[in-house]
Amino acid sequence: MAKLIITLNDEKVDEYRIDKSCLTIGRDNGNDVLLGNPTVSSYHAQIITILNDSFIEDLNSTNGTFVNSTSIKKYALNDGDQLKIGQYQVKYIKHRASDTDIA
Repeated sequence: MAKLIITLNDEKVDEYRIDKSCLTIGRDNGNDVLLGNPTVSSYHAQIITILNDSFIEDLNSTNGTFVNSTSIKKYALNDGDQLKIGQYQVKYIKHRASDTDIA
């Protein structure tokens, strides 16, 4: 299962497992990932997961969504991608299957 590691000013803030098909990110309390900073829009972005692939989509945010320093509207995420949402850095980690995952 993939996860997001959230940092602000080089300090880890939180970690979220991507455990549902649509994960919303923003400043409003109704989001799955709450980033409480004025540089983040109320509903800033969402991550859609289909099978083992995740995609990030900017939700017309004021300050934009960046992946590896490039402004995006929609993007297919890869292991290790660095997202920028407002002042937050978000690292996308994709779970890798291992021998212990095989029953």
